[in-house]
Amino acid sequence: MISRKLLSSLLIIAVLLPIALSVSWGVSQLLAAMQDWKWAAIVQRTGLAVAVVWVVVLVSLLLALGINAVAADTRSDESPDS
Repeated sequence: MISRKLLSSLLIIAVLLPIALSVSWGVSQLLAAMQDWKWAAIVQRTGLAVAVVWVVVLVSLLLALGINAVAADTRSDESPDS
């Protein structure tokens, strides 16, 4: 069974990373409009890294919730019926 603290952390990170991704994309576009191509590319690559981490967190959250659901289902099957 996965701890509630880990599930809460994954959920919070999964909610905050798209915000960071949006900010990164906006800053990259702003820098490109100011013709600062070097930093625009750096911030864009950072945004790509954030997107990859976001996908990993979403998959981890999905797997953790699946493990919890299976564990809860197994426990309910093992309980004696009244």
